[in-house]
Amino acid sequence: MALDLVRENLDGLSEEIAGHYSADDGGKFILQGNSHPEFAIENFSALKNSLGAARKDTTKAKDALKAFEGIKDPAAAISALAKIDDMANWTPPQEIEEKVKAQLDQARQKHKEELDGEKSTSSGYLKQLEATLIDNAATTAIAAAKGSVEALLPHVKARMKMRINDAGQMVSEVLQKDGVTPAIADGAGNSMTVTQLVDEFKHSDIFKPLFEGVGATGGGAAGGGSGNQTQQQSNGKVTVLAKSDAAGINANIKGLADGTVIIDSTR
Repeated sequence: MALDLVRENLDGLSEEIAGHYSADDGGKFILQGNSHPEFAIENFSALKNSLGAARKDTTKAKDALKAFEGIKDPAAAISALAKIDDMANWTPPQEIEEKVKAQLDQARQKHKEELDGEKSTSSGYLKQLEATLIDNAATTAIAAAKGSVEALLPHVKARMKMRINDAGQMVSEVLQKDGVTPAIADGAGNSMTVTQLVDEFKHSDIFKPLFEGVGATGGGAAGGGSGNQTQQQSNGKVTVLAKSDAAGINANIKGLADGTVIIDSTR
């Protein structure tokens, strides 16, 4: 009689045959025998169940992959999905507007600071140019009138400034003694020129000794000698300065005006 490999129960079997069966975890009775290297009695139920589950997982995976059919660059697709997730954290329009406004304000402030710096630099250059033009115009006019440039230059420059005319050119302008009001040369309202200003100095009792061919101021021309010296006159002490002593002349303008200082035009 052939024996069943698996039985639901041991009913109807003799005690001797029933002893060759052993119950498994599932409550079934498995025929036991001696092992053989080429044959064995195994329970394939668990294996079949695992194989069935694996087939189901494979089917699910294939179905899931159908949604990605036609995608040639998986990395780009993943990046796009990440971007979509990031968009969920974007700030509301009002906050974005405020951030943009703050950035614009910061950019405007930086531009203003840079522009102010450029204006400051341009102003410095303009002042240098103005000083150079005034120096040149005054020096040229004094030299043409055969005056002492070193002694007269500070006084002539004090009566000058630069302005931009209607043609957009920088021109020198002569001022009145107050150093502010433009000087007028004649009744027609023509502006005084630098040459006319220097001529005014040339005919001044104080400054005329600083021009060649013009005598000393004050009590008259002093005699020979060298350097600064004091000459006793009836009206008190008078200081005599050499025409070449520009520093002494500039330091004694008041004395030249009241006659206590005179200039020796011969030296």
